[in-house]
Amino acid sequence: FATSSWFLHFARLATPDIVFTATIAIIAYGTWVKYTNRHSLALVTGALLATSLVYVPGFIWFIVPGIIWQRKTLLKTMQHANKPSIALSVIVLILLAPLAWSVYQNPVILRELLGAPATIPSASTILNNALSIPRHLLWANEQNPVVWLGRLPLLDVFTIAMLGLGIYSYSFKKKLDRTKMLAGIFLISVVGISLGGRINLIIIQPAIYLVATAGVALLLQQWFTVFPRNPLARTIGVSILSLSVIMVAVYNTRHYFVAWPNSPETKKVFTLQR
Repeated sequence: FATSSWFLHFARLATPDIVFTATIAIIAYGTWVKYTNRHSLALVTGALLATSLVYVPGFIWFIVPGIIWQRKTLLKTMQHANKPSIALSVIVLILLAPLAWSVYQNPVILRELLGAPATIPSASTILNNALSIPRHLLWANEQNPVVWLGRLPLLDVFTIAMLGLGIYSYSFKKKLDRTKMLAGIFLISVVGISLGGRINLIIIQPAIYLVATAGVALLLQQWFTVFPRNPLARTIGVSILSLSVIMVAVYNTRHYFVAWPNSPETKKVFTLQR
């Protein structure tokens, strides 16, 4: 995830779009809060996280359903938290006051926060935007030398293969909260992207790599099932998979640090911008 050319392009370009990868913070908090016994810390962290993410366009659609879905866990956390922590959480939520005032002064900001488009798109536009998601991920991204190299897909072949295995793995774990959370993130993200508003495709990148990680885990599990005790076979399997991950990291870093800056299209665009 950290070495993927997709992440590197947006992270190092220093545009606001990188904040959309904050979905990984939602996933991390949603997982941690269900198992932690540090209720006061969980409450304060949740309040800080929610307060921060409300300022990101479209993230309110993750926060509100998430709170409703996990209301029992959150209520339990509040019951076990001490009063100073609850008071601190209230103070943190008050930090939303500037945002509320800004929306009151300029209602257009609310549309931006919701990630909604300026005008309601047609059904054909929504469908085309939805179909562009798998196209950009799997076989051909849009031509934009500012943030990408040629029309290569956003995902490399290995990640695509592991993503497929990960989806297959999660199909047997439909009742897990983790599965429901990832499915919800994908669904909300796809709807937001399809509407053509402010939400960028990079919003689903953390979830994609988590599902791909499940694919890697499934591959290892199946290998160890076939070779439960043979140390040589187990070592070979781990070595091959580790080498594959390393090669993917090298490919993606070379994609960004070598191929992209030396592309004639990239040089032309950044020369004109100077």
